[in-house]
Amino acid sequence: MDVNNLRQVYSYLISYLEENGYREKYIRSFKSEVKKILETGTIPHIKSYEDYYNSYLTKGLSPKALAQRRQVIGLIKQFDCQGKYPSGAHPCRLFQKNRYETLSAHFKSIVDNWELCIKETGLKESSVATKRETFVSFLSHLSSCGAKTYEDVTENMVMSYFFIGNEHIRGYITCSRLKRIMKECISYFPDGEYKKILLYMPTIRNIKKNYPYLTEDESSKIMSVLKDEFSGLSYRNRAIGLLALLCGLRSCDIAALKLDDINWEKETISVVQQKTGVPLILPFSPLVGNTIYDYILLERPKIPGEDHVFLINDRKVRHISRHINHICEKILFKGGIADREKTGFHLFRHRFGVMLLNKGVSAPVITAAMGHSSPNSLDTYLDSDLIRLKECGLSIEKFPIRKGVFQ
Repeated sequence: MDVNNLRQVYSYLISYLEENGYREKYIRSFKSEVKKILETGTIPHIKSYEDYYNSYLTKGLSPKALAQRRQVIGLIKQFDCQGKYPSGAHPCRLFQKNRYETLSAHFKSIVDNWELCIKETGLKESSVATKRETFVSFLSHLSSCGAKTYEDVTENMVMSYFFIGNEHIRGYITCSRLKRIMKECISYFPDGEYKKILLYMPTIRNIKKNYPYLTEDESSKIMSVLKDEFSGLSYRNRAIGLLALLCGLRSCDIAALKLDDINWEKETISVVQQKTGVPLILPFSPLVGNTIYDYILLERPKIPGEDHVFLINDRKVRHISRHINHICEKILFKGGIADREKTGFHLFRHRFGVMLLNKGVSAPVITAAMGHSSPNSLDTYLDSDLIRLKECGLSIEKFPIRKGVFQ
């Protein structure tokens, strides 16, 4: 494997990650992987990035750890071979193209026709790409088991995609996504074979974990930092934090916010949500409005024709979407909350929903304020509503406990 080019250019990749606000832990994973590739890439039996990744398969790593390495290795390969930096427009391509190319003509036509039909529904391009990757992975597995058409597929082939022995190698999300794809195939291509595959799919339980959330104390610390002009945070970062905490806006909607979206007279913000495509109008408080106004007046770069509200000051690419998670980490650090496993502005949005619940606001109003398309989206917020959860507690008065239990 030729690593000479990577040896010369990998520093540009690291600089790009650092300058665009990627998390420090994520950057360390790139540094570590590049170092290993440069050390082991010259071993005779490693002739490609795929061979290098396959060397991990014998080390007993968990599926999650393997997936993380696969993503990083794929992005390094993409930069080394094509000069493309990591971005949503340039996703990881390790193995992906090879999997599709190994499919039979029958399976390829199914993927192509399904993709063409599903795009006509208006589904976001990124969502189509995610579903397609899952579909191709599944069909590639069936091909490796000897199936060339759906007629060749057996139940054991399908089950081996999800289990090795009694151990799960893929879970509820993958299974439910494939079931939806199979149902879409039934509606687009009426054929009994699709129903057969659907019947072979296992039933995997959805094991839900409580969503990480900000406590009242943490929320108060963050609020104090965002209100304080002398906290060390810029007007831009304070305005972004306040929009997330007090308006519940998603980080992608904050990054996409434009000057014309703000109605200063009515004190409202109007956006078309990036996730759902549904319009949303939200009021903002004087604190939020004044901080945004101060940022626009005092800090925002004056760039002709640029209508996004929040910009990066010293970059050729001015949009802030790649930088926004780093801003959240700065706010948490300033608030003395630096040891959280889960970060990101969805914590702030989650806190906004819980705050409304605690104040007794009705579910339909909260759903409308947060721009949810389904009332079931509130379930994760209910799990963190400790006030309401305590009301559901059962008394143990009818179950006497011996005195010696607590001694």
